[in-house]
Amino acid sequence: MKKYLLILIVVLPFVVSSCSKDKDVLKSLEGTVWFAEETNVHPECKLTFESTTFKMEQFESGAYWRTINGIYTYEYPSVKLITNDETVEMIISGNKMVGNADDNGTITFILQ
Repeated sequence: MKKYLLILIVVLPFVVSSCSKDKDVLKSLEGTVWFAEETNVHPECKLTFESTTFKMEQFESGAYWRTINGIYTYEYPSVKLITNDETVEMIISGNKMVGNADDNGTITFILQ
């Protein structure tokens, strides 16, 4: 009996930690909505993912400015947003997605 208890004590932490790591990984971006606040280098953005496409709505001073549509690829933690003009690589960590916004520094999206 002590042998089984000892095995359980040794194995249980590995099982629990491996399960908790899996919860942090998004299996799919489909249906998720991300938000980035306006800064002095980029506008406020709402990023919505469908099965293979994304829509980014941009707002300046709270007013609608424009919409950018494209396709994306996703392999955790990397997301590539692809439009006719450019490809932007983002990295997901927890509930944040961070990447470069053109030549305007980084942009951080928060999962809603």
